[in-house]
Amino acid sequence: LFNIPIARFSNIKHLSGHISRNFGTEYTRVYYIGLRGEYSQAHRHELTICNYEVSANPADHKVDSIIPQTNVIS
Repeated sequence: LFNIPIARFSNIKHLSGHISRNFGTEYTRVYYIGLRGEYSQAHRHELTICNYEVSANPADHKVDSIIPQTNVIS
């Protein structure tokens, strides 16, 4: 039994658990996990599809004038 402060679970949308030891056996069985709290309606968000540039396309970034420069490093 672990007592965790309620403030850590405010507005939680996903909960994962980790069982660190199983006392030398190959499998672990969990018979009960007790959670207490108040139910609130889940708010679903629509899927957002975003495309990001992996490499810049020069046609998308037009420049009015290109001034060539030559730099000599000696």
